[in-house]
Amino acid sequence: MPEILIITNYFPPETGAAANRIMQLAQLLQKNGRQVTVFCPLPNYPTGKLYPGYKNKLNTRESVQGISVVRFFIWPSASKNPLVRLFSTASLLLLLSFKLLFSRLPKDVVVQSPPLLLSFVCCAILRLRRKKIILNVSDLWPLAAVELQVIPPKGIGYRAACYFERKIYGWAQVILGQSEEILTHIKSFKPKATLELYRNFPEFSHEATPVVENAEKVQIFYAGLLGVAQGIYRLLTEISFDANKVEIHVFGAGAEQDLISRYLSQKPNCGIYFHGNLSRSELQARIEKMDFALVPLVSRIYGSVPSKIFEYSKMGFPLIYMGGGEGSDIVRNFNLGYDVETGDYKRLSELISQVAQLDSAERMALKSEVFLTANRAFNAAEQFQNLAVFKG
Repeated sequence: MPEILIITNYFPPETGAAANRIMQLAQLLQKNGRQVTVFCPLPNYPTGKLYPGYKNKLNTRESVQGISVVRFFIWPSASKNPLVRLFSTASLLLLLSFKLLFSRLPKDVVVQSPPLLLSFVCCAILRLRRKKIILNVSDLWPLAAVELQVIPPKGIGYRAACYFERKIYGWAQVILGQSEEILTHIKSFKPKATLELYRNFPEFSHEATPVVENAEKVQIFYAGLLGVAQGIYRLLTEISFDANKVEIHVFGAGAEQDLISRYLSQKPNCGIYFHGNLSRSELQARIEKMDFALVPLVSRIYGSVPSKIFEYSKMGFPLIYMGGGEGSDIVRNFNLGYDVETGDYKRLSELISQVAQLDSAERMALKSEVFLTANRAFNAAEQFQNLAVFKG
């Protein structure tokens, strides 16, 4: 059985799009005849704290659904400070680099990027060892960091990140990009690159669940990372709606969770409810009879297409999307819900008031339409079979 290694900064039991995406890739490779090994840090995302059972360990080896997983020590952090995050990534590289340099590795290696420092060091070592590098690019860094105002578009940090970015594109034999914008960007650096579009389609079967008949209130939910890019805290403080007609439910964890908790503790009857971080199965049970999925970004980020567009539309939830770019095109072209300009909280408030007028039959019709469209269009297994890099 051909072997393949995946190197990633995120992997279950961690939650979120990045961990789910890599787990799905590993499972698809396994189902298609590959023996898969994953190298990743001890689980700590998104809280920045090591999960129970992993504290005081330098590394662990375990099997996750038949996939061999080797986890390495990391100094975890959920800090917004880029220097602190850089130190956290560097701590992971201490043992991981040694493993890559001196252990037996398969010929084919998938490297997840970002984070840039991790992918740069890993690709440099893999190139030295003459391995086939398959780079999986989910976001464009440092471009996204500049657009989010995490780092300034000049200075030594930005120049170093640009150097890392160009090097990993140059070293990779094949590059998987999760949006057309990512592929276009990489093509500008490496015109002859072997590029393949690999969107973050979820692989699961989910039966459409009807809205409860005669539900008194429209229920809108956000589920995911509570970080800088999503801007959930600001969104909640900016929007206005009738709490007698609408409920907004927030699930997740991240840098803004304490801000959100404190804000809502001062507004007990505002119609917004924070539920914290739930397991995937618990979350699905809680949201299955809700009406709309909220998918925001704080600003338009070139190259970024939130995986929630595909996941929640496949579950039958009409989207309220607020992120611009390629994501807006997908929502509009496939009629997956509503598209609002980033930062236009007045329009978002108007839209919430608009959907609050829909009765349960109208909401059910929307859910059924989105469910059928998304499950026809976003097929993970079919997409994987069309990737040339994993054939043969």
